[in-house]
Amino acid sequence: MKFGIEEEFCLITLPDGRMDNSINDVLQTLPLPLRDGRMKPDLHECILEVSTAICTRYQQMHDELRELRRTAYRSAGKLGLGLISSGTHPISPWQEAVLVENPRYRRLISGGALLAEGVHFGMHVHYQVSNDQLRVKLVNLVRLFIPEVVAVSVNSPFHEGAFSGYKSSRLHRYDPTPTVGIPPALERWTDLERYIKKMAHLGIKEERDIYWDVRHRKGMRTLEFRVMDTQADLPATLAVASLILSILIWVDGSITSGADIPISLPTEEEAVANREEAKRYGLDAIFTIEGKGVSAKKRIVELIENVQNSEFSPGLSRIVDRVERGITGADQQLLQESPTGAINWLRTVFLEE
Repeated sequence: MKFGIEEEFCLITLPDGRMDNSINDVLQTLPLPLRDGRMKPDLHECILEVSTAICTRYQQMHDELRELRRTAYRSAGKLGLGLISSGTHPISPWQEAVLVENPRYRRLISGGALLAEGVHFGMHVHYQVSNDQLRVKLVNLVRLFIPEVVAVSVNSPFHEGAFSGYKSSRLHRYDPTPTVGIPPALERWTDLERYIKKMAHLGIKEERDIYWDVRHRKGMRTLEFRVMDTQADLPATLAVASLILSILIWVDGSITSGADIPISLPTEEEAVANREEAKRYGLDAIFTIEGKGVSAKKRIVELIENVQNSEFSPGLSRIVDRVERGITGADQQLLQESPTGAINWLRTVFLEE
């Protein structure tokens, strides 16, 4: 088992906490070994993306993510800047962000495959799957658990200074992108190749140009789970990553052994509706599974009972605790009673362990 985690952080000015476009200056303060791929800009100059090395164990993931957060915090601090980790910036309008000069991004924006009208900070989990056909089968199944992942990971209730009405305003703002959302079921890898050709008019050339919630990364030999808001602190990141990796290992094992998934699965239409519920209500969502209503909390507990994995038990126990308390990162931000209060809370917990 090999996997990796990516997180996107938002640079902020101090003490007001507004979005800051100083990524190029921050990169110059980083240790040289981390500048080439491990820490880099993303779509906008207020985003610092960090990536773990290839991991094989929970403890390695923990240590890598902790050191990346510490290094990012120190580097931003050298310029008098701070960092927050949330799906959107709670107060700054997206117009204050500056696009990174990158030919690929420009191609996708010009074609319409990528929208520049928004600044979003996501968390991505890569899981190694070298066989293309196995990856197709894996995506077809794990995509049905996207709503559960959204429900536990919502962390962006505020947008431009007000409650957006969604606990993941990032997904609400991001969803108009033409290729965002639950991926369609494919029968074989060549179906994806045909889809890419069909969408070429949008500027799409390869699978990484498609922003599905779970997408194929043939070049990296991974499956990328990318629907989640970036989490406020390290324990939350470890918890969400542990749930995703446990689901992937469980489903991968079922496919390999030919065993059936032992819990009820939603239809594709139900999964889409459940995702909508999850991004709006988080753990308070009511899902529909086989025509019956079930609370997101109950569904997640049932899922964890099936995917229990000793390697990721520390993270899974945190998910159980989050479900029992009914408090996600979004709920924690809403408890601060204002977007400014949310920024202050996010700043405080960024290095929390």
